[in-house]
Amino acid sequence: MTADAKIQHTALKHSQKGQTSEFVIQCPVCKMLQTINIENNSMAPTRKFTQIGNRIFHDCSNIKPCRLYRIT
Repeated sequence: MTADAKIQHTALKHSQKGQTSEFVIQCPVCKMLQTINIENNSMAPTRKFTQIGNRIFHDCSNIKPCRLYRIT
């Protein structure tokens, strides 16, 4: 498991308590930042990011999963 995948897995695991957790997400390729909400292991819908399994990807033609940083 890559370091980015470990960050996402840990972040998603901490959001499974039935409450919404807020994260900053960063694309490792284009460095875009955005605030997202995750509840029950699922990301709230956004236009620029897609969740596939327990990984989140940016729509900049990137094949690397994004990094998540918990802020709440």
